[in-house]
Amino acid sequence: MILKLSVPKLVVAGFIIIITAMSLYIFEIYRNTSAPAVNITIEPEQKPQTQESARAFVKIGKYATSTHRGDSWSIDMNGPVWAKCMADVYGPDSVVRQFSDPQEAEATIITPGSFKWNWNVPRNAVSGDWTIRLLCGTFDNLATADVAVRVE
Repeated sequence: MILKLSVPKLVVAGFIIIITAMSLYIFEIYRNTSAPAVNITIEPEQKPQTQESARAFVKIGKYATSTHRGDSWSIDMNGPVWAKCMADVYGPDSVVRQFSDPQEAEATIITPGSFKWNWNVPRNAVSGDWTIRLLCGTFDNLATADVAVRVE
């Protein structure tokens, strides 16, 4: 049995096949675009360390371990570039010595983050082991380090 197909029937069959294929294509595109979105994770921005976020520190540089009355004694230190550095002096009796001029306690900035502190050892200083307390930072973020110096 041979099927006789007329041209109008072939055109209609072809039209139905094309419409079906287009429908399936459109359905597939719709299904892919309506899929759940990909979760994107956003990392917090890494900010450079600032005075507000960085901890203060003191790194001790070179210094002499002993000095004599009437001499000048100095110490190099490093701290944060935003810090102010200074020193307190404690005698052998562990009592802090007051400076006649408050600026004597301040360290000099050599380069940002690099400091030098000088102490004019009094001529009447008591012989013994003195402690120099180095302080770097700010009022609410302060680091300290102690250095022993023998005064002879």
